[in-house]
Amino acid sequence: MSPADPDMLAMPDADTLVRLPWAKDMGWVASNLEIRGQEFQQGPRNVLRKLLGDLSESRGWTLKTGVECEFFLISPDAS
Repeated sequence: MSPADPDMLAMPDADTLVRLPWAKDMGWVASNLEIRGQEFQQGPRNVLRKLLGDLSESRGWTLKTGVECEFFLISPDAS
């Protein structure tokens, strides 16, 4: 990709809407990446969807995965 490429759009997937437990009036939604109205093949959700289909069709397997969220807590005084 270069600056000459068209804009990449994040298209929301309404089926993934989740209400945030710490802000009941807000939600989170995952998005699929597109360029020129076409699925961006290297987009993480697009890659995963393709792999899930390939595993299911070729081997009859079901992939189970999870997310490992990481964060750092830093005190205001840097101690």
